[in-house]
Amino acid sequence: MNTFYIAKEGYKGIFILATILTIALFLHWGFLSFFAFISLLFWIFLFRNPERSLAHITSDAFLSPIDGEIENIQNQDSATLITIKVKLLDIGILRAPYEAPSYKILPIFGAPLFICRFKEHLLPKMTLKTSQYSLIIHQELFHIDPITPPTQSLERGERIGFVKSGRVCIKVENLEIKSNIGDRVKGGESVLGYLK
Repeated sequence: MNTFYIAKEGYKGIFILATILTIALFLHWGFLSFFAFISLLFWIFLFRNPERSLAHITSDAFLSPIDGEIENIQNQDSATLITIKVKLLDIGILRAPYEAPSYKILPIFGAPLFICRFKEHLLPKMTLKTSQYSLIIHQELFHIDPITPPTQSLERGERIGFVKSGRVCIKVENLEIKSNIGDRVKGGESVLGYLK
């Protein structure tokens, strides 16, 4: 299925910047026109929404839910905890790492305080839980609902939300890990490990 090249979370910003650019061009405000044009291009880049292929990926593969860098891997009883750091310029599309017939979303709370030294305790946090894994999303910059799945079940690789500048913590049961701390991963494409 083809999807628009820009994530829907960026539509409002594109509309505002395009409106400012139009007005500035109409009034011949050169500097503002240039600034609005550069800002619009940067905004489009931030909210890009590429296709990802699941070809040649086996059915037991557990995928990365987001683009970024693996910051931490821990074992906790039968579960594996993986933390992925998502930077501002990383693609922010959140994807289901594995299929789930049902899920539960816990309410979001907190405030995005990107430059505050106490931000770790105050960041917006949202959790998606399934029977086999859970995703905990901490946002640093945007206060938007990071999870907006379209259906009652999840397919592996399906777009389920948007995260920009923050962390995604994955807790998954019975995972044979195949990635390392420091690895760069792509959401819906990179294999974190295989379910036993």
